[in-house]
Amino acid sequence: MAIRLSKLHHARRLFYALAFTGIGAVARWYVHQSHGLEKEEELEIRFTGDRPSADAAESSPLFPLRVLTLNLAHGRKDGKHQVLQRKDTIRGNLDDVAALLRDVRPHIVALQEADGPSLWSGSFDHVRYLAEKAGYPYAVLGEHVKRKRTSYGTAIISRLPLKTSRSVTFAPSPPTFPKGVVLATVILPGIPEREVDVLSVHLDFARPGTRKRQTDALAGKLLAGKGPFIVMGDFNCEWLEREETLRDFAGRTGLMTFRPWDWTIRTFPKSMRRLDWIFASPCFSFENHAILTDPVSDHLAVYGELGISRYPGREEISDPAGRTGRAGIPAESLS
Repeated sequence: MAIRLSKLHHARRLFYALAFTGIGAVARWYVHQSHGLEKEEELEIRFTGDRPSADAAESSPLFPLRVLTLNLAHGRKDGKHQVLQRKDTIRGNLDDVAALLRDVRPHIVALQEADGPSLWSGSFDHVRYLAEKAGYPYAVLGEHVKRKRTSYGTAIISRLPLKTSRSVTFAPSPPTFPKGVVLATVILPGIPEREVDVLSVHLDFARPGTRKRQTDALAGKLLAGKGPFIVMGDFNCEWLEREETLRDFAGRTGLMTFRPWDWTIRTFPKSMRRLDWIFASPCFSFENHAILTDPVSDHLAVYGELGISRYPGREEISDPAGRTGRAGIPAESLS
């Protein structure tokens, strides 16, 4: 009887997986095919615990600024589809991510495939859970997919205070699910009036043309903003391939990244490709860059330590022309 119930439980979860990934995608094709506009909204900054005191913020070391990006894979780690995993298993997977964050201690973390309360992944808020477990008092979640019992998108959790935040869901691109970016203005402690805009990005996985349109939209928003910027996330493409998405994005915005030509850097083990990136304004420099090998997702976390050579201020952003591909300083790999 127990075996029969177990098989029934597995079959039911498999049905929900097919329903979410298949029927949902087809439905979006019909619902959104006539609506080609992106969606932008202001977000409420969540406080997941006690806020650091002003004295603690002032005394904390500012630079290098430690940042990390990770595709959470809806909490499934590198295993079966999340709908086939029990809630306790997903919580345990997120506990492993929290342990990694407590060990590496980045100031700011960008997350993709980050779930709010969703039926297919345990029906609890993954972003809040992770922030609380890892000790991050500030969190924002941009819900690029939101319907009854399903919520996920990109997120930022931070040890540093957040001033404002907003979410941009890119124009629909059926039959794949919507992607987008969440932006938060981070207040740098110990240096009054200095702020940086941090973005967590997730691009379409299926089509280069769609990714190009998404990065064009993103570049337009950056060029219209004040900066400086740190842009992190799952771009679903590489620098050293025929597709020009990343090279064009860096060329338009003037953002630099760590060793874009280094083919030995890989962040997605299943295909041995570098899909996850950290970009930053030229006022920053990479003092450290590492791919963390802890198996907390089907993607590997990318960690960076950013020094600052000069701070242009919120109203003074340099001409981006000719600033692509600036390399950081070599660093030892962390594991």
